[in-house]
Amino acid sequence: ERAFDILPIAKYSTLITQIASKQGNTTLKNKMLILAQLAYEDSAKKGVNVDMELAYFLADNDLNSNKALELAQKAYETRKSIYGADTLAWAYYKNKNYTEAKKYIKEALKTNTKDPIILDHLTHINSK
Repeated sequence: ERAFDILPIAKYSTLITQIASKQGNTTLKNKMLILAQLAYEDSAKKGVNVDMELAYFLADNDLNSNKALELAQKAYETRKSIYGADTLAWAYYKNKNYTEAKKYIKEALKTNTKDPIILDHLTHINSK
């Protein structure tokens, strides 16, 4: 929260959202969800490509799965990486398209990453 107070960027508000959610602090979570969305919108207005980050944020917080998928597809076309593939896989998963989710999570794992978020997504996706 101190980092967010000093530099109110989407990444920090997203992290606070995750912590508040795990703590059951719905009021703080909802406040930070709004602030994160505003920060992403502000960055986009300033010309920063936040498609992948916003797609992940929307999918991970179950805010707008269709928009998340649209942004993830767009982001993957311009930023093909294991993180782009993971974001796309997660967006497909949240849209209940498990076949495509499995395709892209395999792409995200092609470097044998040990990234805990990607591995968590793998677990969820493979359970379907």
